[in-house]
Amino acid sequence: MAASDSQIVFADPDTTVTLTDGAAVSLVLAVIKGNVSWKVPARATAEMLIRGIHTATKPTLRYTADTTVTGSVMLHVTSFKGNSAKTPYEWMTNTAGLTTNSYGDVMTYSMAIAYNATGASGASQTVTFGFVQFTSADVSFADGILQIAAEFTDYENKPTIA
Repeated sequence: MAASDSQIVFADPDTTVTLTDGAAVSLVLAVIKGNVSWKVPARATAEMLIRGIHTATKPTLRYTADTTVTGSVMLHVTSFKGNSAKTPYEWMTNTAGLTTNSYGDVMTYSMAIAYNATGASGASQTVTFGFVQFTSADVSFADGILQIAAEFTDYENKPTIA
């Protein structure tokens, strides 16, 4: 059990999203109003059957393939384009001219999400997705505020939590 598991649950934590490319160029976003969610599927599994029949005692199961983590991030933003700094829109639409952190020609980044609830006697924890590819970006206005919602795939079995 982590030390934070015995403390107060996360409630209105300060959240920071940090995107880092393969050349260590970073974009740090304080999430004032937004949302980040992700789904970690179970690895693909197969049961080893004897002549197509379940065994009488307990099954023999094998992992057959790795999976990927999927998720979404929704941020309120102030600009599509920046002067010298790359904006969230540029990162999420792969128009920032950055360097991938994976092999091949698909643009991936590292994305670290820091949740800090120490102001409310809670904990501080960071969830890191190592190889994020943004797969879509949805731009809209909500209550007069520009927001970008993006879907992503992380090419790992699960994120790292520290």
